[in-house]
Amino acid sequence: MKDDIKKYNINNLDDTHSANEAAAAYYNMPSPLKVIGDVGRDDKHSFLSVVKDGLGYETLIDFMEMAEFHIDEMAHIMHINSRTIRRLSSKETLNIDLSEKLLELIRLYRFGIEVFGDLEVFNVWIRRSIRGLGDVTPMSLLDIGIGVEIVMDELERLAYGVYN
Repeated sequence: MKDDIKKYNINNLDDTHSANEAAAAYYNMPSPLKVIGDVGRDDKHSFLSVVKDGLGYETLIDFMEMAEFHIDEMAHIMHINSRTIRRLSSKETLNIDLSEKLLELIRLYRFGIEVFGDLEVFNVWIRRSIRGLGDVTPMSLLDIGIGVEIVMDELERLAYGVYN
């Protein structure tokens, strides 16, 4: 435990003061998460402008790679045909509905990575049957907005140490 604490010494005249801080997990943010950058999880006004501007096709593809979603899984979640995803060009911007759904998923993934501290661990968790979700996989709930909220609530419980 001692090794997990960073120590800072601040010299103030003759007195030495120190502060202890728990070691934080730092990671490179996967590229789809950079779309929302440092925007707070509940800063809906900032997300509004991202959705209205529309997310690019490249963000969708980057998200699918990061989340390890097959094109058919993504099509099901987005409520579109997989052929539609294949036909999009790399220069296209998604419409508002698709941008909003993708942003919702990006926000979920950012929070999941914060909670688990690792993308790969979160990708495993999202495909496992979770007792607190009624023994269904979190991924099976992602096609409906309220389902994403339910998964976010479960992550919140995990973040605060409340296990079902």
